[in-house]
Amino acid sequence: MTYFYVVVKYNVYLRHVKVLKTMNKIQMILILLLMITGLIRVNAQAVAEIEKANKSCKAVFLVTYNTDGADADKAFSIANDAKKNLKASSVVVKLNTADAANHAVVSKYRLAGAPSPLILVLDKNGTPSGGLPLKDATSAKLIDLIPTPKTSELIKALSDGKSVYVVVYKESMTTQKI
Repeated sequence: MTYFYVVVKYNVYLRHVKVLKTMNKIQMILILLLMITGLIRVNAQAVAEIEKANKSCKAVFLVTYNTDGADADKAFSIANDAKKNLKASSVVVKLNTADAANHAVVSKYRLAGAPSPLILVLDKNGTPSGGLPLKDATSAKLIDLIPTPKTSELIKALSDGKSVYVVVYKESMTTQKI
């Protein structure tokens, strides 16, 4: 009778161990899903900020970095200085290029091989109009990279793959026919 009792107890123990292992696996999967959801939300926040700025016709200073540190903070402060000079017509967005969740944005703006940190200036319609690495960046240079409305139209058409004809003339010309 004691032998039978030990075997039954051992089988119950083995079942208990299997249940615990299964529960640990489920717990790890749930934790990973929560982390992935958080990463997607962070990526969606950067994309949402860019889209929101584009809808309200604001320039975006996209500060790209691959590791947090003094350089990334310095680039962010330079972009914030440029934003302060422009008042309410610009937005500063941080983007970690090393984060896998930001892969879509990194590939869209071709930032994979770019020096880091880089401050990319996005026009009011979302097209990149220029960028400066940290060593060359000043708030005045960043403001100069924001195009005029007509240049903005030109950059947008070129980025959409359309043909562009540029006609230049002086106001003093007697005939302005093409």
